Amino acid sequence: MTAASENYPGQKGRSFTITRTFDAPRRLVFDAFIKPEHLVHWHHAGEGWKTPFAETDPRPGGKLRIGYGSPDGKEDFVLEGTYREVRAPELIVYVIDDRPVEVTFEELGAKTRVTVEVTLETEYHEDVQRGGWTEHIDNLATYLATKTGKGGTPEMTTTTKLDLTTPSDTEIRMTREFNAPRELVFRVMSDPKHIPSYWGPRNTTTIVDKMDFRVGGKWRFVHKSPDGDTAFRGEYKEIVPPERVVMTFEWEGLLGHISTDTMVLDDIGGGRTRITATSRFANKEDRDGMLQSGMESGARDLYDRLEELLAALQKGAR
Repeated sequence: MTAASENYPGQKGRSFTITRTFDAPRRLVFDAFIKPEHLVHWHHAGEGWKTPFAETDPRPGGKLRIGYGSPDGKEDFVLEGTYREVRAPELIVYVIDDRPVEVTFEELGAKTRVTVEVTLETEYHEDVQRGGWTEHIDNLATYLATKTGKGGTPEMTTTTKLDLTTPSDTEIRMTREFNAPRELVFRVMSDPKHIPSYWGPRNTTTIVDKMDFRVGGKWRFVHKSPDGDTAFRGEYKEIVPPERVVMTFEWEGLLGHISTDTMVLDDIGGGRTRITATSRFANKEDRDGMLQSGMESGARDLYDRLEELLAALQKGAR
């Protein structure tokens, strides 16, 4: 077996955590993680990917094999691991290439809180790995709803699912709902003091170098991470509080490739807000380059962190 390349050596030994509460009994959720007849329905990520088979021997030293089928069949692969600890229905620990994955199950009455701690590999950026696991958990939520007969959105530590589409060859559109009123969401996203608390992946520190929030004003944010610094910049083109912001976006690592980003905030009632963010690019190549950069997982992380910040601000206001 060929050793994986270390594209991100700064990630070695680090981990990330995802927590989700499911409206399902603990035994069912636990079984969904160890029984092949459940795993094949949810343990995959990416549009068009499937899980054609799963093999498990859930005991210390037992083997785990999960097959992944790509949309065109050209990138199929098999994930192989070894169980280190299994304590039903509370804990599962398995290892993939010496990297532990620990899953805990906490009973909350008729609900179950699952916490997944994943040790990072160094071949792929943390954003990509976190995004993949987020899709796994989203799929599991959907699958469990079919088993329990309970529809709707499960309660989450990082709530509502991000929906990404490509309306045209030069556009990317992302939609997500938040448990916060529109005025608060707009205020947080337009205030430089809040930007470092959510803007960017969890493994980065964001510095607001410039944020002149007015039409014609410039903005520039710097990400600091173990893998180095990178910066983004643009100009505000249109601002309609608390409904709409249009601005340009440019990554300083690839100058000249500028998108125009339009963010619309809709009040959907019940103290909730829907954000629809549409990025328009100069050509299909620029759009595809953005999609391939890992931007989806980065956006998921950003919106998850925004949800957490909004929840904290609302809790503090009570």
